[in-house]
Amino acid sequence: MAEKKKEVESNNQKVFNYREIINKPEFKELVQEGMLRLVHNRPKEPMLFLAEYFESQSSSTKLDKHLRTLNILQLTPYFQPTFQSNLLKAYEIISEPKSNGKKPLHNKPGLTGNVYEELLSMICSSKFSKSIYTVLLEKIGCKPHEMVPFNVFKYGVTCCFVSVEFFNLCENLYVTLSCGKTSELARRDVCETVILKFQKTLTLAETNPNLTKAAAMLEASYRLRPDIIASDLLETQNHNGETMNKDEFLRKLFDIFQENIKTIT
Repeated sequence: MAEKKKEVESNNQKVFNYREIINKPEFKELVQEGMLRLVHNRPKEPMLFLAEYFESQSSSTKLDKHLRTLNILQLTPYFQPTFQSNLLKAYEIISEPKSNGKKPLHNKPGLTGNVYEELLSMICSSKFSKSIYTVLLEKIGCKPHEMVPFNVFKYGVTCCFVSVEFFNLCENLYVTLSCGKTSELARRDVCETVILKFQKTLTLAETNPNLTKAAAMLEASYRLRPDIIASDLLETQNHNGETMNKDEFLRKLFDIFQENIKTIT
């Protein structure tokens, strides 16, 4: 009987502890924020999304502000409307004053150029070579000690995510041009035809000032259709046995792509 009573008291104590945790303001705030992000992002797998979000938040005190910022930015793709609200939250985190673990080392929040570029490097480091990243940084980078406003942060971060996706698409394209074999080299004449087509498509709006932006995008989409590219390849076949490796192909495409990225001034 005494053992049963102890068991009941133990269970009651656990229930009390659970209630105490649930009623904590920080717990309610965490759950509320998670639900709001779930509604905003509308992921295909909501339970997995919540699990990843809560995991990132539970370990946030152990992570520096760069990783916390990156976790927020990676919650949703850049092309979804909710990415804009995530950008605001990310900017708030990355602009926090430096801390020694107990209290801020200074009281003035703000994002400096060197902290901003460290974040950009984290977004791009797994995909770009140093030379390609340097070219991109010349466009969207800032001086080390200057303050970075939100509009510059938004532009730079978005450019990085767009560039990474573009790079992935180019890698897949090269595999297609090399007959679907990652170990094979693609024909140079085929690669150069695709590169030239891409370059002409990007300059479409500039060479046709009468076209609206929407019309230019539609025309560009038409010109990059697989059957149109295949037709151009048939007309310009000049195979002499030369090949182009993936790095050269990616670099040439990215050089054309980055020309359309506006330089931060």
